[in-house]
Amino acid sequence: MTVQVSVVANSSLAGISFSGAEQAAGTNPTAHVLTLAAGKVGTLTTRTDDNTGVATLAGGHGVSTSDVCDIYWSGGLRRGLTATVDGNAVTLDGGAGDVLPTQATAVVVCVQTEIVEAFDGDDLEVLLISTSQRCSVDLQQSNGTSHAAYDIPAGGMRSWTAAGGTTNPVAGDSIGQIVVSNGGVVDAELKIGLLLESVA
Repeated sequence: MTVQVSVVANSSLAGISFSGAEQAAGTNPTAHVLTLAAGKVGTLTTRTDDNTGVATLAGGHGVSTSDVCDIYWSGGLRRGLTATVDGNAVTLDGGAGDVLPTQATAVVVCVQTEIVEAFDGDDLEVLLISTSQRCSVDLQQSNGTSHAAYDIPAGGMRSWTAAGGTTNPVAGDSIGQIVVSNGGVVDAELKIGLLLESVA
């Protein structure tokens, strides 16, 4: 059965109102609503290099050695770092994204959550994301290769439709998972909606 979706935008600028809608259709809708635990607040107490450093977190942080984490700071985000834990000192290494900030920068560390969601990127008709807190959403191949990554602010939304005329963010890709994390200091409600032309 074909599903019709209308993505509506309403804005105001310089006293003028703008509105419009993009229409899309597909046969395979899916949606995820997640409550992501708050990220763990700390400080980058050691900066070894652009992708390695020690974040000192508050007690009871819950991060374990070998966890894969994202690290957030004002104006930056690095994804997919591997944790090595010694008490409240969490060494983070590797990953991709922005280079780590200067030593003594306030950070938020969050263990990644993986959503299994397999589809052919060429089948994507609609992508909708909204979140109550700053979140990372990374559409990946099953081997962890990133194809479309978003740093979404608190209360923010991202949308893409095939009808919008912009390039499909995952065209030519085979998506196997969506990896997410919460860069906020309170729990986040994260919503992700997909509409596909056909089942992968």
